[in-house]
Amino acid sequence: MNTLVITGISRGIGLETAKIFLANGWLVIGTSTNGHTPLKHKNLQIHPLNLVDSEQINHFAKQLPKIDVLINSTWTSFLSHQTIGITVRRDH
Repeated sequence: MNTLVITGISRGIGLETAKIFLANGWLVIGTSTNGHTPLKHKNLQIHPLNLVDSEQINHFAKQLPKIDVLINSTWTSFLSHQTIGITVRRDH
């Protein structure tokens, strides 16, 4: 059985992509910030994962079996989690 890891499985593109792979017989390992998804399937494993927490990422990665495909379908605003230097210029 092929294995897919997909982040952002709780809604949107991640959820719909997981449905397609599950319907085609894949093992899907999904993540969401709170570890929940409305999707239920015997070949679905769901894990909580905060993608701005490097310790959580490393712990999750160490638990993974061999994977065939990784899809990152989450969007994270790093601006709200760390300070970076950005200069914004507006010309009126």
